[in-house]
Amino acid sequence: MYSAQSRYNLTDNQLKFLLFISDEKGSFTKKSVRQSFTASATFFNSKFPDLVKRDFIFVFDKRSWDSHLPNQYRVTNKTKRLINKFYNALEGQEEF
Repeated sequence: MYSAQSRYNLTDNQLKFLLFISDEKGSFTKKSVRQSFTASATFFNSKFPDLVKRDFIFVFDKRSWDSHLPNQYRVTNKTKRLINKFYNALEGQEEF
């Protein structure tokens, strides 16, 4: 975990979040993730937007201004590669 965190400049919670969210098939909302992933409000207000800004997560379906529907998010290929590399390192197939 420490190698992945230092290489990608991620906090412990950010890496755990990416591991958790990579199992989601398709898109997700912040609300749906809040219900199943335990994290502080600070995480969702500061660290989550940082992941979007750094291209680990992207806005798949941006809500319109007057809509009450939430934004839909998806993980990027960058995140998928990170997770695959992480699991391969755990299995001893490659080094991080």
